[in-house]
Amino acid sequence: MRALVQRVVEAAVEVDGQTVGEIGSGLLVLVGVTHDDAPETADRLAEKVWNLRIMPAEVAEPLVERFTEALRALGATVATGRFGAHMHVRLVNDGPVTVSLEL
Repeated sequence: MRALVQRVVEAAVEVDGQTVGEIGSGLLVLVGVTHDDAPETADRLAEKVWNLRIMPAEVAEPLVERFTEALRALGATVATGRFGAHMHVRLVNDGPVTVSLEL
């Protein structure tokens, strides 16, 4: 199992034009499951999300800058916000299709 966690001001899920779930401020968690996951995996992942801590800025900012520079060097057009600023990011997922990559 994998979880992609986003802090949101609001979130909603629609199926066939009908809202089937919605929240106000909180965490939106997109969960991916594979064939070899078990109920115990779900329990461990839920605990990890519940106890989540965010990486310190002095560690994260240089890594985000390096990542952005690497994408640009590969030819990508990259739009960014301001590191450490309070931002509102709007998006509409299609599918949903979300891919979590880890190294």
